Amino acid sequence: MENVANAIFGDIGEDEIFLVNELARTLQNFKYEFFSTDEISDLLLNEKVSEGMKYYWIELLNRLHFASSTSILRNQRWIRGILNSYVDQNYYTFAASFRGLLESVADSTDSLLQIPNNLADIAYMVRDIVHNKPVKQFVIAKELEEKLMHYSHARKLEKNNQFPKYFNAKSNQDYLQQFNDPQIKDCYSELCEITHPAARSVLFFLTNDPPDQDKHWVLVNDQDSLQIQVFCFKFKQIMPKILYLGINLPLINLKLLNFFELPNITTPIVNKLGMKQVQLWNDLKQKIPELD
Repeated sequence: MENVANAIFGDIGEDEIFLVNELARTLQNFKYEFFSTDEISDLLLNEKVSEGMKYYWIELLNRLHFASSTSILRNQRWIRGILNSYVDQNYYTFAASFRGLLESVADSTDSLLQIPNNLADIAYMVRDIVHNKPVKQFVIAKELEEKLMHYSHARKLEKNNQFPKYFNAKSNQDYLQQFNDPQIKDCYSELCEITHPAARSVLFFLTNDPPDQDKHWVLVNDQDSLQIQVFCFKFKQIMPKILYLGINLPLINLKLLNFFELPNITTPIVNKLGMKQVQLWNDLKQKIPELD
């Protein structure tokens, strides 16, 4: 699949696909600790602030591990579909898988993009809290809570529902809007025209003969490979961005989580992966010099 990966995603394709497959292979059998709101509230109301904050942060860090891990796993599945469709020369499944990847990356980026820097700002205090060391202030992260709950629990709800706002899923266009990239928008629109029963999904079975006229047309059934190659060439500039957000961003969160030394969410493989070329990781090291 190496040459296929590069044909689709460019020069970084092979390395990034190898990376996501290695990560996916090891992301299993992690056991999470989730506490009820009542449990934590009872501790805080009964002046057991340190214990309440400990449980609060253990849960948030567990949720971050879950969000980062499932982002990688979900994106890896979509990438596998893209690669297989390229080999099978099936433009429909290629477009469906690529659309799935874009939506998946947009969804996880919405939740994960701001977390590394925000968490790094309070990382030393949080590590002290989860290891029963005294801290001088009450440390909560409401935005982090809401982002992680939105990632795992957001869905389409009826109007006037009683759930918190962050339980409401956004539209795909809202998620994609955060990229502020017209080419990603164009890419998504083109994919939708193939996966929906729109004109583009049927007209690619026609070709004009001879090519320079509009009267005589021929039904063809051998254009899949060509259409896939045209798509990959047309959108080659955005491929690195999609892979970075889909693989490297959640990977950075997993590496950051290892700093907190919680055995149940420590991911050993990520410590072997160098990130010196990634600016976000270098920014985090300015805040937490202990990071590898």
